Amino acid sequence: YVRILTPAGEPIGRTDVNTLTASCTIASASVTATASETTTVVGGDLRLTKSAVSYVGSSTSVRDANAATALPGDVIEYTVVASNIGTGNLTKVVITDPLPSYTNFVSVSATLSGFTGGTVLYSTNGTTWSTTAPTALSAGGSIYVAVDTNSDNNITSADLMPPSATITITFRVQVQ
Repeated sequence: YVRILTPAGEPIGRTDVNTLTASCTIASASVTATASETTTVVGGDLRLTKSAVSYVGSSTSVRDANAATALPGDVIEYTVVASNIGTGNLTKVVITDPLPSYTNFVSVSATLSGFTGGTVLYSTNGTTWSTTAPTALSAGGSIYVAVDTNSDNNITSADLMPPSATITITFRVQVQ
């Protein structure tokens, strides 16, 4: 296995060639083999991770770290983390998460890391954006979260997520 860590700012298209050579001599016979591996920097790459913790009622003391065992009335808090793990900017990054079945929406919030400027925008339809997080969401609805980096209060291809930037979204829902 070869693991490659590319520093932020490396130019797209840059290549690196690694050549491995193995030699072995047994008795009087010698064998040599080589293998080459070429890596090319390809730009932005978005990684999404989601995790959940179950809470009792509306308190913040953890009852069970497994949201699959949550009971009616329990509030489940979960996070979605979007990270640009590539070397190039990503454009128009919108994270969407549907309201889970058999839950009621409680809240959503987002924090940013690695952005120079930018405002978190929220939407419940993916087209109308607001700096204020929604306080309600109907069954079957979805929350959209994005970062406005060009200050036009909309999400377009001009909004950039730089390398190493992270958006952390925290959702709270209550089990029906």
